Amino acid sequence: EVTVVNEEYVTASCCIDFIGNYETAGSPVSFVANANATVNNTDGFGEKFLESFAENRAFVRCIRNFLNVNICGSDEVDKSGGKPPTTTSRSSSDKMSGFTPQDGLEKKVKKAGYNDFSQFVGKLRELYLDGTYKNRDVADWSSYSDIPSKEARILMDIFSRF
Repeated sequence: EVTVVNEEYVTASCCIDFIGNYETAGSPVSFVANANATVNNTDGFGEKFLESFAENRAFVRCIRNFLNVNICGSDEVDKSGGKPPTTTSRSSSDKMSGFTPQDGLEKKVKKAGYNDFSQFVGKLRELYLDGTYKNRDVADWSSYSDIPSKEARILMDIFSRF
């Protein structure tokens, strides 16, 4: 479960119910693990997929804890070399990369059958009326690039259901 999403920080939680086995004396066991992914603890590729990285980290930690494997993954080791955390927005580098949340949203929207931005905005009006998605800033959006990354990620999730 993705629990927090914003432009530079995502947290996820993973809960797995394991069936009983010899090591658990036949009793089922539940493990929960939490993880995050930020622009400061992912590399260039990873910072474009914060949700995926956070979910994967939570899943791996849950399995690792159940198996009692007491090691860290390479993604949990600081490789910054003492450099301070990034404080600038990712938007300028994202625009050049083709892997922005806005690009992902546009692909999802088109896959859902809304081929131009005006159709997308029409669907957002429907979502507003039925209470699925409410954001007063939609009126200020004239293209996908106007949509904040956080909102693009939320909308990707919504449009993946269509």
